[in-house]
This record gives sequence, structure tokens and C-alpha cells, in this order.
Amino acid sequence: MRSDLVFYIKRMGNQLERMSYQYGQAAGNREISLMNLWVVDFLFDNQDREIFPRDIEEEFSITRATASKMLNLMEKKELIARKRVEGDGRMKQIVLLPGGFRLQKEAVRVRNRMEEQICRNLTPKEREQFQMLSRKILAGMGD
Repeated sequence: MRSDLVFYIKRMGNQLERMSYQYGQAAGNREISLMNLWVVDFLFDNQDREIFPRDIEEEFSITRATASKMLNLMEKKELIARKRVEGDGRMKQIVLLPGGFRLQKEAVRVRNRMEEQICRNLTPKEREQFQMLSRKILAGMGD
């Protein structure tokens, strides 16, 4: 039997991008990507610690170049700021700006709507199993 897991995972990713764009458009966020929503949500949830670009790279499994480009754009959109750390001028902590805090509230609404839609045909047990299997797959991929 042929396995099409990669195909289905890719299709789900494409569909999630479309959904986030659709929900973002409905909320008036035309230039905000799904990744921007996730990053501001991550920064909001981790306000109690210093977050650096390498933390973003690790959390979202993206390259240094991708993180740098995305963070530059988020800075231009006034969602975040990068502040130099005392004692090491090379280190730049990422902090949310007021625009980022506003977007985080929208991120929660978008995430909840997306979760509702993708889980509408799953039982609570199936949802739990999917989360467990997803973590195992990611662990096996070296993530």
C-alpha cells in the first residue's frame, strides 16, 4: 500500500495558509501572514523570558535567514522591536510593540476559528491522537 502522508500534510499546510489569509482579510489584516500571527502569539506567551532570534528559529523550525527576513518585516510593520542586550551588543532581544499586542488578540481569534474548522470532524479522542502523532512525526524528523 502506498503512503501519501507527505502529500496530505502538504495539502493541509496549503489549506491552513489559505484559511489564515481569509480570516486575516476578514479582520482587516491584509499584510499579516500566518507566521506573523504565530510569532506574536509566541512572544506574548513568553513575556516572562528574553526571546532572541535563535528562539524563533528553533520554535518554528526555520533558518536563520528566514527568521531574519521575517523579523525585519515585522519590525517595519511595527509589531516588534529588537533591543540590544546589556553586556553583549550582538544579542538582540525581541519584544512586542503595541501593534504586536493588538495582533496577538487577533491571532487568538484566528487560531480558535481555524482549530474549530479543522477539528469539526474529529472526536476529542481523535484530536488527542492527532496531536500525539504529530509530535512523534516531528521528533522523528529531528525537530
